Amino acid sequence: MIMGAAAAVVAAAAMAVGALTLVPRLADGPPRPRPQTCPPVTSAMQADLDGDGCPSAVTVSGNVLETEGERYQLGQRGDRVLIGDWDCDGRDTPALYRAGGEVFLFDAWAEEGEALPAASRGEQLADGQPEVRHGEDGCDHLIVR
Repeated sequence: MIMGAAAAVVAAAAMAVGALTLVPRLADGPPRPRPQTCPPVTSAMQADLDGDGCPSAVTVSGNVLETEGERYQLGQRGDRVLIGDWDCDGRDTPALYRAGGEVFLFDAWAEEGEALPAASRGEQLADGQPEVRHGEDGCDHLIVR
């Protein structure tokens, strides 16, 4: 779930190697305690963006991600945006998969008006169709089929 007003947020992407950015607004801080019940989410793509145990509806079109009135633009045209819990903290964050197998992982969400560079450059993967798999370790993993 995203904190703050439903505002469209514009983002920038630096084209330098490993200098991808996303610019929007989400509350930061430790994951929240799991609520007793979560509101139903019927969208095909869902993510727990704040670590409270409840999924939020997410839509991705090209390199633009939208959820609960917030809009995030990541990377550059042709990049694939994926969502997962890459660091096992209970909070889903984005990753970018670039044709040729480059992967860029984010460990947080950007604040409105501020660019957030990728936290790490993941391992080079094969060129193909990326997907997210949930591991037995509680982390999500990017694989290519």
